[in-house]
Amino acid sequence: MGNFFQELRRRNLFRVAGLYCVVSWILIQIGAAVFPAFEAPTWVLKVFITVIALGFPFAMIFAWAFEMTPDGVKPTKNIKPGDSISHITRRKLDYVIIGGLGLVAALIIADNTILRPKFDPKNPNVPHPQFTESTESLETFLPPTDMTTFNDTIAVLPFVNRSVRQEDAYFAAGIHDDLLTQLSKISALQVISRTSVMRYANTETPIPEIAAKLGVSVILEGSVQRSGERVRINVQLIDGLTDTHLWAEKYNRKLTTENLFEIQEEITLAIADAMEAVLTGKDLALLKEQPTHSIAAYDAYIRGQLLSRGGISGADDYIGAIKAYDEAVAEDPNFAAAYAGKAYSELYLYWLYGRDKSRITQADKALQKAKELAPNAVETLLAEAYYNYWGLLDYAAADQVLNQALIIAPNNADLWAIKAYVARRAGRFNDTITGLEKAHRLDPLKYIIAQELASTYSELGMFTQARDMMERAKAISPASQWTRAFDAHIWWQRGDADKAWETINVLVDNPDVFYYKQMLYFAILTRNKDNIEFALETWPKEKRAPKSAPETYNLLKYWALRSIGDVESAQKLLRAINVRIAASENPYPSGWAANAPYFPVTIPGLSGDLRKVGAAVRDYEKAARKAGVTDAWGERDILSAIARAYAQAGDPDAAFAYIEKLTDRFGPAQYPRISIDPAFDNLRQHPDYLKLKAAFEAL
Repeated sequence: MGNFFQELRRRNLFRVAGLYCVVSWILIQIGAAVFPAFEAPTWVLKVFITVIALGFPFAMIFAWAFEMTPDGVKPTKNIKPGDSISHITRRKLDYVIIGGLGLVAALIIADNTILRPKFDPKNPNVPHPQFTESTESLETFLPPTDMTTFNDTIAVLPFVNRSVRQEDAYFAAGIHDDLLTQLSKISALQVISRTSVMRYANTETPIPEIAAKLGVSVILEGSVQRSGERVRINVQLIDGLTDTHLWAEKYNRKLTTENLFEIQEEITLAIADAMEAVLTGKDLALLKEQPTHSIAAYDAYIRGQLLSRGGISGADDYIGAIKAYDEAVAEDPNFAAAYAGKAYSELYLYWLYGRDKSRITQADKALQKAKELAPNAVETLLAEAYYNYWGLLDYAAADQVLNQALIIAPNNADLWAIKAYVARRAGRFNDTITGLEKAHRLDPLKYIIAQELASTYSELGMFTQARDMMERAKAISPASQWTRAFDAHIWWQRGDADKAWETINVLVDNPDVFYYKQMLYFAILTRNKDNIEFALETWPKEKRAPKSAPETYNLLKYWALRSIGDVESAQKLLRAINVRIAASENPYPSGWAANAPYFPVTIPGLSGDLRKVGAAVRDYEKAARKAGVTDAWGERDILSAIARAYAQAGDPDAAFAYIEKLTDRFGPAQYPRISIDPAFDNLRQHPDYLKLKAAFEAL
């Protein structure tokens, strides 16, 4: 073996290998610079690199079999040992290699200094330096108005329906939605989510303006025409800066699911090629998946998807979505994504509309079927994450499932958003901000994400960031009840009752109980009789007693009467509330649910019944220990309610013990809202109150 390596050295194989690598690197750099200048397709460079790589073994064979001599190249076997000049060739190769390495070093230095373009917000071809590092800080995910375009970002505008029948519009929307889902699974691309791009449906806004607003480098436009048993899909990829076409294609095929998914795969591959994105084996495998072979099932599934849009759909929409998913699985019992969609819709109705536990049962049945058919599909994992999050309150399990899903679809805004919400419930607030900022980057015009991010900033005392993000949400959706409610909420967190009232005392279209509750509460905080009477009268009678919390209006009215000095009427109302509570088989339907309007401790506190307050608190803490799960975010309202109840019942030390739990978790920024809460008026001179005030003022 030693003789073999000695022979390799004598024949200069190691030096030839080194020289080949140096020269190859230089040639590849030249090719990468020259080929685009001649508008050569991207495959030309790939072939060039492949040829160079294939040439390496031939170079090694040549170096072994031949040697340089004063008379030219001759077979090594024909040269006598005394006539060999390999030692001279060795020195020459050393000089050439050293020179080549010097050239390589010079090119690298030049590329990182002289040749590297400076970041220019108007140039989409220069990546922002913050996007080359970790994504853990606020600056990493810049707000949309500050964003520029990046080489790996794309927005797919809503497809135009070219069908004669307007009822086929949902089909075009479904094709668009499916394509977005496929693209979000590509690790090398960042795809703006559906909520943001839907704002540009049927728009005449110039492409460069859309690209700048969404922060993308390219825009995909398309149209769908469905006619009988055929479908025609036209797509074109456009440079977001220059408004020039990069690629276009027309697909005219028989309408089958196989053809639809094949077209989506071809479009995705063409986009990746045009954007020079390298697809992994995982990416390619995901593109081959076909969730159903039934057009009828696919049609029903699309209807369900378009109806079940969190944040923009109401209860009736989700009920309709469940019906559509049922139709889909009736047509194709093996349609896993439809089962997952049904599970999510049931969970959404449970969490936001009444906490009907039968919804959990139905969600579990649908989820188990989805897991049986496609346990690793993104749709299944998303539904499973929500089941753990909303259904079981098991945040660790939800987070584990989301980590699996993000491996498959790393640029799915919905996954990042729920991951942030799960982290927030678990008390990991840095992860919450990181996740919401990532979701906001991928879905910059979804106002709910902006609002949740603003609310998280505010809760942690980051008031400047909260106001900036809230202004972004207001610009996106100024008329939404949630925009006004969140905006008012942030002013309240800052301790400005007047601004909170000024923000929310405007009626919006079809406000729900939450909006009226916030309006009356902030009116009470202003201590202004006109504001309070306006809020009391404005709250519709039919929305004053929701099944999940029938005393919502009356409890706030009690505080309203106290605030305007009508103590006698307030006490009379409280006695009536206590009578109803005592007679009810289920006095607190929402129990200690995180988003309950009031809790089992609230009425005993108002009644000054310290014994019942203590008993309710012990019940809560016993149940929390048994469950073994702490909802760090939801407990904000619970801990505040307990502190308020103890203060009203005459135990200030216990009240501040729970305020301390709040400040330990969220910091002294809890002080501003406590400073305007009438429940703590009798504690303003308490040493712990003054200590909290000083801690906040020292921030």
